[in-house]
This record gives sequence, structure tokens and C-alpha cells, in this order.
Amino acid sequence: MTNKYENTKKYWDKAFTNISTINPTDPINNLSLEKSIKWISEDSSNLLDFGCGSGKILFRSLFYGVGQVLGIDISQEAINCANKSVNELELDNKAFFEVGGNELLKEINSNSYDGAVLFNIIDNLIPMDAVMVLEQIHRIVKDSGKILIKFNPYINKKLKEEFEFRELEEEFYEEKTGLYIWNLSNEKIKELLHEYFNIEQELIVEFPEYNQTNRMYYLRNKNTKII
Repeated sequence: MTNKYENTKKYWDKAFTNISTINPTDPINNLSLEKSIKWISEDSSNLLDFGCGSGKILFRSLFYGVGQVLGIDISQEAINCANKSVNELELDNKAFFEVGGNELLKEINSNSYDGAVLFNIIDNLIPMDAVMVLEQIHRIVKDSGKILIKFNPYINKKLKEEFEFRELEEEFYEEKTGLYIWNLSNEKIKELLHEYFNIEQELIVEFPEYNQTNRMYYLRNKNTKII
């Protein structure tokens, strides 16, 4: 991705500095997330995670029997952390991590992955890029393959003012941290997803330690591919 995400890179590079090695045998400390990883891992020989961070979701999927995983993230520090775990766990034939953005998705063969994970990434992208990522995931994942996607909570007017969001266009903001937030309503999320996927389940994921919730969807790829 170009320098339009420079502040995003800086934010996540700082967040992932000196993160400890991931242990695939350690369950995710959130029952809803743990169940979702088990769901997408079942009958999946390979998985792609776009916006993978340190790779925690993918490492956990290996524990559940996935044969090979690919993680892509904009943060060099996040990928360094993931690759440190790969080396220490001797998973270099199973886990692959690359620094980059949607330009890397374009290099992946169509219908080549059983499933994909998109956690808190679509609504942190510029809307045009977010739609491009959904199109690429639709192309890459096999017909009826699984997609696990998670969105940030909808931000109401009071919170926008409290956190001093700077509006760049309608319902698209830049936070003081430099991160983007595409403030998607539930209706808009479903409208976006319906273009490419069938929704199997939608649920709210609670994060009491952060006093926050996320919106998560279990999806199946639609059979009609974009040309």
C-alpha cells in the first residue's frame, strides 16, 4: 500500500514491538473467537489472514489441523513477530507471513484457499481499498469456502466528539492515532457482504477487558466469481 497508510504502519509497528512468541496450543482468551477459529479450521487445508498482526489466529488454526497458512499485514514489526514464532516453532513449511497490502492479494491464484480471515481490517481501510479487498477475497477463496470477518463497533455521535474524529468523507474518519475508521452500520455491512458472500451466522463478540464489542460474521463464498 502507498504512503496513505503511513500513520497506520507507524501505529501498528509500535503496537507489535517486543511481542512474545505465539504458542499455537494456547487457546484464544475469548470463547467466541476460539469457536470461530475452530469453525473456519474444520475441513480447511489452507487459510489466508489479511491483516494478520502477529499471526495468533493462524497459529491457532494450525493447532486445529489446518495444513498451511498465509498471513499478510502492513506492519513490518507484526510480521517480524510472526516470523519469530515460525522460526522458534519450526513451522517454516506450514506458516508464511508477508509485509504488504492489497497488492499482494492480487498475486494470489484464484480459488486457491479454503478460507480467509478478515479481523478488524475492512473498516480500518479507505472505503475504495476495503471494497477491493472484499473482491480479492471473493476471487481467492474457493466456491462455498469459509470467510470469517469481524468489524469494530458502530461509533455514535457522542463518541465521535469525545475521541475527536476528523471526518474525511461521509462516515469515514481519521482518529487522533492516525488510524482510519469507516463507520459502518449493521445495514451497510450486510449490503457490502451480500455482494460476495452468504451470511451463515452473525454475532456480537464481547471484550469486557476493553469495555467493547465487535460484530462478527461467519460467511460462505458465493459461487459466482467476479471476472
